[in-house]
Amino acid sequence: GAPAAPDVRRLPFSPDTVRQVVLAMQPRIQACYEDRMELHRRPPQGTLRTSFVIGPSGMVRRAQVSWKGSSLKDRPLHDCVVAVLSAMEFPPPPDGKDHPVEFPFNLKPQR
Repeated sequence: GAPAAPDVRRLPFSPDTVRQVVLAMQPRIQACYEDRMELHRRPPQGTLRTSFVIGPSGMVRRAQVSWKGSSLKDRPLHDCVVAVLSAMEFPPPPDGKDHPVEFPFNLKPQR
């Protein structure tokens, strides 16, 4: 099964925790991809370059997929992924600042 989303209120804020939280969401990102790719006979595989800002409260702002940096150019897929990223919650950064994060996802058909 997929790793359960970590309890962010208990975790320290670190690059490692950020990774953990994002990877826990990976199945939902994959689901966005699978939903879109059912429309293709031979689904393209590729990369989505995403970025988002973790605000002082640990909530995500300005989640986006880089159109230029991504090989999967599918607007509804990007919108779906942005919605998933925007729903993530992280431990609040102790410095009370915004923390920009960049995270690439490599997506390919799983069946």
